[in-house]
Amino acid sequence: MHRLLPAHGRAQKLLAPLALALTLFAAAQPALAARGGLGSKSCLDCHDNLKSETRRSDAHAPFAKADCEACHKPHGIMGGLVLKAEINSLCLECHEDVAAQRELPVLHGPLDGGKCTDCHDPHGSGAPMLLPGKGAEGCYACHDRAAFTRPVVHEPLRKRGCNACHASHGSAEPGLLAKPATALCLDCHAGGAKLTTAHAGVDVAAAGACVDCHDPHSADTTSLLRRSIHAPVADMDCASCHTVDAAGQVTLTETPAATCAMCHDEAERKPAVEHPAFSDGDCIDCHSPHGSNEPGLLKAPQAQLCFTCHEAGDFKRADGHPPAVKGQCSACHDAHGAAEPQLLRQPQRELCRSCHQEASITPAAGQHEHTPAAKRDCTVCHAPHSAAQPGLLREPAGELCLSCHLKVKLLNASEHPHGVVAAGDCLSCHEPHVAARADLLKDAPGTLCLGCHEDFGRAPQGGSVHPPAEAGDCLDCHLPHGGERKGMLTETPEALCLGCHDAGADLPHPHAPVAEGRCAECHDAHRSPAKHLLAAPSPLLCTGCHADVVSAEGATSVHPPSQDDCLVCHEPHGGQRAGFLVEPATALCFQCHDGQGAGFRGAHLALDDPSGVDCLGCHEPHRGLQTALLHANEHPPFADRDCGVCHSQGSTSVAAGVCLDCHDDPAAGPNVKVVHAPVEAGECQDCHNPHAANGEHLFRGPVGETCLGCHDEGALYPDRALAHAPVRDGQCERCHDGHASAQPALLRKAPGTLCLSCHPAIGDASRGKAHAPVADGNCAACHDSHGSGQPSMLVDAVPGLCFACHDTGGKAMSSAHGGFDLTDVNCTSCHDPHRSRGAGLEREGSVHPPYAERSCGDCHAGSPAVIAPQRELCFTCHAGLEQDVLEGKVHPVLNTDAACTSCHLPHAAGQQHLLAADQVELCARCHAAEAEHLTAAEHRHPEGPRGLCASCHDPHAESTAPRSPTQELCSKCHDFTKHVSHPVGAGVTDPRTGKELGCLSCHDPHGSSFKYFLTGDPGGRLCVQCHTDKIRSR
Repeated sequence: MHRLLPAHGRAQKLLAPLALALTLFAAAQPALAARGGLGSKSCLDCHDNLKSETRRSDAHAPFAKADCEACHKPHGIMGGLVLKAEINSLCLECHEDVAAQRELPVLHGPLDGGKCTDCHDPHGSGAPMLLPGKGAEGCYACHDRAAFTRPVVHEPLRKRGCNACHASHGSAEPGLLAKPATALCLDCHAGGAKLTTAHAGVDVAAAGACVDCHDPHSADTTSLLRRSIHAPVADMDCASCHTVDAAGQVTLTETPAATCAMCHDEAERKPAVEHPAFSDGDCIDCHSPHGSNEPGLLKAPQAQLCFTCHEAGDFKRADGHPPAVKGQCSACHDAHGAAEPQLLRQPQRELCRSCHQEASITPAAGQHEHTPAAKRDCTVCHAPHSAAQPGLLREPAGELCLSCHLKVKLLNASEHPHGVVAAGDCLSCHEPHVAARADLLKDAPGTLCLGCHEDFGRAPQGGSVHPPAEAGDCLDCHLPHGGERKGMLTETPEALCLGCHDAGADLPHPHAPVAEGRCAECHDAHRSPAKHLLAAPSPLLCTGCHADVVSAEGATSVHPPSQDDCLVCHEPHGGQRAGFLVEPATALCFQCHDGQGAGFRGAHLALDDPSGVDCLGCHEPHRGLQTALLHANEHPPFADRDCGVCHSQGSTSVAAGVCLDCHDDPAAGPNVKVVHAPVEAGECQDCHNPHAANGEHLFRGPVGETCLGCHDEGALYPDRALAHAPVRDGQCERCHDGHASAQPALLRKAPGTLCLSCHPAIGDASRGKAHAPVADGNCAACHDSHGSGQPSMLVDAVPGLCFACHDTGGKAMSSAHGGFDLTDVNCTSCHDPHRSRGAGLEREGSVHPPYAERSCGDCHAGSPAVIAPQRELCFTCHAGLEQDVLEGKVHPVLNTDAACTSCHLPHAAGQQHLLAADQVELCARCHAAEAEHLTAAEHRHPEGPRGLCASCHDPHAESTAPRSPTQELCSKCHDFTKHVSHPVGAGVTDPRTGKELGCLSCHDPHGSSFKYFLTGDPGGRLCVQCHTDKIRSR
């Protein structure tokens, strides 16, 4: 066992190897240094390209000394420029004189928010002061050279550069001047009589405004006069505007406005819209009175000048109007006043056209024009100065268009909007101003569509194309902007297809997709690699729905056409015969099978004329579990191939009563009173196949179908949704014997006993006293055995059914019901129609409190009528429910007169919550199709904690608040960690609908014929609906 060392012992153990390593390292240093190994290296050892620059006469002092770490942090082999501090802070640590200037009111841009390196090279530039050039050259990196290099350059600038007049970093004077402007000029230009004489006797030194007339940098004339000079100044006629007062000060002869008006008669003009600066008479707000480098004596370039009053933001967006970008405000606006709003020089319609004369916005004869363009109301769509959108559009094109085109906006909010419209890309299809086609289309509709859907109009090699798609007649089937139907169809798929194609929907035996208008399940709407626009070749296409027919898995024998081409035997759309066979079954079979061949004759009694043979009576048409495609269940003589038991050689007929040679005569049984007609007539083959069948007991088909061969379904029950379940499900044998019976109507047991075999609770004596018909076993007194037009198969409506036996006018009845009028009452709302421990068969399950307390007056006033409308009355007690209804999407039944009693019994009920029936039965009264689907499904949704319906659906109101996705509802009961990992939810789109893929994309919420109540066969149609590449590649 290892023991822990004492602390000092552990330290010695650790330090010993370290000491050894250090000793070896020290010993190796001389050798390493000799070959340049781990010895110290300078920055220039790596950055040897900079060595020559350190020797420049103007190199930065630390750089000249190779003291790189004065500014940089070392970085080793990792690379990268790492300064010791932010650039300006780093520079000012040494240049304290510059740092002090940061307190001055006017700073040079690089010092005020910029970087020192904007002007100075941190190592050296070859010019003094680390500047990028000598003299003014260093400044031209930012300042426009043209303003400083006109023909006549100011002498100080030419000789000494910018620093002759300007401070480099900061100043107390505007423009970074080294001293006040006039004082600066007088440093070179002596004042006195000579200067005064040169300026028409005006003491300009005292006036102090040299740069009003002279350009301090360069000009076109020797006097450096600015490009635009006021006429009196040019003529040296200062007295036109000025006078000299007694103190020798130069003043205006009039007010500024009056002075200007003496020459400029425009001041007398009174335009409809005046520029405030003009109407106020403050001309010098915009104009320099003596001289300027800008046209019109403007004090600054237009863009700069105008922005002293106008917000610049409107002009700075991504896409600018060229005049606005160039600062040419006066190209569109009159600076003083105009007859048009916004000081426009012309009416807007004329102003825009004065520049924009392109053919794309100028209509030719017969062309169509956009309404705003026709009205020349350009600013409806375009911003005049700048916009965030291309083309100066005020909003993104889609939003802009939809602000006027409200019908298209509604279509964009439809279930299936066109992707182009949803993306706001209207200009993909439409011209914005004029077009040769209606609706301002850029091209013919089909050409436009094929611009995006280019493959739709061309047939693949060896395939087919839909003629409207090929011709570009897309709008024959599709809406251009969107619609409520998938694919933006103009009509239902069925109506569209049948508008051109006589598909056979009215045939006696139509193919289900044809009859239901589901053409797209078999055909591509536009193009296909197969003929006839088929989505896949047969039989792969048929696999989608008929996987059990086409699949050979588990079969002993397979009919070859089912693997090669289904259309050998079947019409694709439907036909005159069951199974839409192309010929009668026997004739169809003999197209391939030789009825006179030795093999056929040997297996079929050596028949001379086989045309009367019912091939499908013995053989499966597609695949079989027996050899020779024989049906699964065989008649023993047939299975033994002992045909002589029933037939004579060469004959298909049988002798009368031949079945009784082997089978006991059902009619001869004890107590038999009723014999089934086919049995009595000896026509056993009416129900049974004498050779082979898939059905039990050699029934030709399912029992229900066999019975309906003789019995009219319509006569059995008027409403399928209200039919007796065994009748509706084709389970006739549950109640009836197929051959003979001692009971009426071939019943298997006495009527009452038979009913109780499925409804034992009704016969349970522990539940109390039985209703007289129940006690007598006379269920038919109240119920029709197959079905009726009434709920629960009642033979008449309540209370008429009850009053057939009970006297409503008797004193006992009146007394028991508080004297209420019973004419229209629902007896079963209080009484159990079968059995109860309560007096008078009163219900025991749930009782309405007012009824239990016999407080009838809470709801009634001496009659069955209630004292207030149902919702109002019930909400007096159920206030919480009222709030849910007010805030949610209400169940429609709550908006009817029978708002509450449509589902609840008002007095007592055998179900919880006073429900009038079991949830499914109750909901089926309105939702018959859903209930039938639920109850008939082979695999149905299991019952949840609140019942089969209410576990998922709120029976009163659905919240209008944003709901969680369906999968979140499902996950309340289902554990998705045990689910197949198929992607669902946000970001996963169902290609069939274009919506988010969720639970209901693959599962039927009520039930289906497939496991896990999937909506289709997971080995066929369900998956290939989305994964079409799988079926097409087979």
